[in-house]
Amino acid sequence: IYLDNAATVQKPAYVLDEVQYFLTHEYANIHRWSYPLARAAEEQWDRARTVVAAVLNASEDEIVRTHNATHSSNLLVQMLCKSDYVNSGDTIVVGLWDHHATIVPRQAAAQRFDLNIVYLPFDQETRQYDWSYLDTIDMSCCSVIHISLVSNVTGEIIDQETVKNLSKKYKSIIIADCAQLIPHMTVDVKNLSIDFLYCTGHKCGALTGTGVLRWKKIHRERLSPVEVWWWAVQMVDIHWHSFQSAPDKFEPWTPNLVWAVSLRASFERIASLAFWSHYNSFREQLLAWYKVLWEYEQGLIDHVCTNFIQLQQAWKIKLIWSVSPHNRVWVFSRYPTEWSVHDIARRLWKENICIRSWAHCAYPLHNALPLPWTARMSLRIYNDMSDITTFFNHLDQCLN
Repeated sequence: IYLDNAATVQKPAYVLDEVQYFLTHEYANIHRWSYPLARAAEEQWDRARTVVAAVLNASEDEIVRTHNATHSSNLLVQMLCKSDYVNSGDTIVVGLWDHHATIVPRQAAAQRFDLNIVYLPFDQETRQYDWSYLDTIDMSCCSVIHISLVSNVTGEIIDQETVKNLSKKYKSIIIADCAQLIPHMTVDVKNLSIDFLYCTGHKCGALTGTGVLRWKKIHRERLSPVEVWWWAVQMVDIHWHSFQSAPDKFEPWTPNLVWAVSLRASFERIASLAFWSHYNSFREQLLAWYKVLWEYEQGLIDHVCTNFIQLQQAWKIKLIWSVSPHNRVWVFSRYPTEWSVHDIARRLWKENICIRSWAHCAYPLHNALPLPWTARMSLRIYNDMSDITTFFNHLDQCLN
């Protein structure tokens, strides 16, 4: 029973079939081609951008393909510093529950460019960021506010209306990490009004090495690329070079074409679970299925929370923050007060149950709780009530 879906998800047969067909029938390198096979490959590359743009309700020329969310995060912070969005002495706000992929690149930039990092605390009562904390610091020097819209440890969802109002209240660049959000729901970047967003594909059913970085059009010409080569370059002389227009100038590497096919197929698979004839566009179809997915997810969340309440009464084991089923995705981290989380994970594995034990790339959050590490179980659409019941039965036996 696979319950480690916040780390990565198992790949649908449809995705694997599409990848295999591409590799055996349409594979070639793209750009500057002169034969039909390469044209077919480029059509797949472009089709992936179209699908991702529909998922985010963005324009296609706002989408840049990267290797994963961590790569997007590193690229973005380097480009912001290179392009003078961020200057010496500026402040960067980072959420305390953010992933190391967000925190570490900004710490590296702070050391190099003499920046100040302020960590946005959370309110344990509301299980949300404490936004009032921003009123206690000098926001006139704040260049960037970065937030994760879903915690990969607690599963808590950030109120998107609050995020939307940040750009109105502060003159800061707003960046959203959606790596844990997109597997559960779509996002409307036009309505959310954030400057930058990134996510990863392997948590949605695509292969690893798949990432997306999206930005508002107003930024794409001002930003300077930090990786240069191949299709990003328009012309090269021994003394100078010129770039392609965005977004091509930000995709310099030989493309990961298999990535494109798998990501496109993963979202098409999600959308195909709704009936095509009822909808006028791919995004409408996708939204319809995400609504069904959310309803199914809530049923499993209720079941998990009920079982945790019963388990807490019998054993000294607690779910981080709350057993409330509201305002969360199906990611649950817990800690026993008298047992090692690693021992529990290993014992569950003997029963063929896969969970994750450690700090989940979120040491600052664990230090604030304070906890050394936790055991995390996370679900996906292929999990059902019987998986949850089996998990809790074996967990109870393990603790016993």
